Amino acid sequence: MAAGSAAPNSSSRAAALASGIIMTTRPSPLHSLQLAAPAGARIQTLIKTRAAALPSSSGMDQRMEPTAANQQAPTGRHAVQLPHGLDAETMPGHVAFILDGWHRRNGVPTPTTACLAGGEKWKEIVKVSAAWGISAFTTCFVCTENWCRPQVEMQILLQSYTALMHNVCEEFIKLNIQARTIGDISRLPTPLQDALQMLEHRTTQNDGLKLSLGMNYGGRNEIVQACRRIVAKARNDQHLQLTDISEELLDEEMFTGWLPAHERSPDFYIRVGGNQRLSNFLLWQSAYTEFLFLDCLMLDMDEIMYAKALLAYSKRKRIFGKY
Repeated sequence: MAAGSAAPNSSSRAAALASGIIMTTRPSPLHSLQLAAPAGARIQTLIKTRAAALPSSSGMDQRMEPTAANQQAPTGRHAVQLPHGLDAETMPGHVAFILDGWHRRNGVPTPTTACLAGGEKWKEIVKVSAAWGISAFTTCFVCTENWCRPQVEMQILLQSYTALMHNVCEEFIKLNIQARTIGDISRLPTPLQDALQMLEHRTTQNDGLKLSLGMNYGGRNEIVQACRRIVAKARNDQHLQLTDISEELLDEEMFTGWLPAHERSPDFYIRVGGNQRLSNFLLWQSAYTEFLFLDCLMLDMDEIMYAKALLAYSKRKRIFGKY
């Protein structure tokens, strides 16, 4: 769906929501972006223009207020307030999120502006996830295939991500978010490596939302690296037998092995931007993940749209191959 496409009517949107499919580019009350001028001013103008151009919202798009009936948190976590319609018992524990549709179809003046604005929107989704009691959140910023892009574009992306990591650090510390990089960061520029290591170090004592940042990450490469680590262990450990190699052992050696075993596989995979593919993201972990591909653009993503996506997930029945 292009940015200017008409929105579905209320009845069709309700049916789509009930079936667990949401394809929408509705306007939203967008949070104020705290960015330095002049980039911040350009982004503010862009978002206001985008919101004015998008179709008007229906009754379903009214802000979801927390209610006493749905403030029960999952076992072992503090009480949280959830938007109306969401229930802690049916919330995903681990959300995987692919950011797409930043500027190519969005009329954003420059890639730099797009990255800054997209980074702010991503930060808000992470903060909301932490506030709503989600245990783990994984995002891929740079995949192993991205290096075939034009050098100038990659330089802009990497510089923007470096700034983003510094920008979110203090807020994530206060929100008790623990961040960890997944992927091979050795190919990343030194400033970005330093920023990632700084974020990891400063949030290492936090025990709230576990945030995995995919940097130079590839799902196939992750599996290969896990196999290599197991082979290396077998060479050094005479007690490791062929029969000891199991799904559980391989799972531990994945980049996501830093997470508790029950949180390594995402429950819910959201991709914005209109593309409907995995793009080599969390291949091993996504065997029974629920997927949702949104036709909205990253700059259109907000708290309400995210809540509606989680509501769609809550209506699905996960059977894990069983009846």
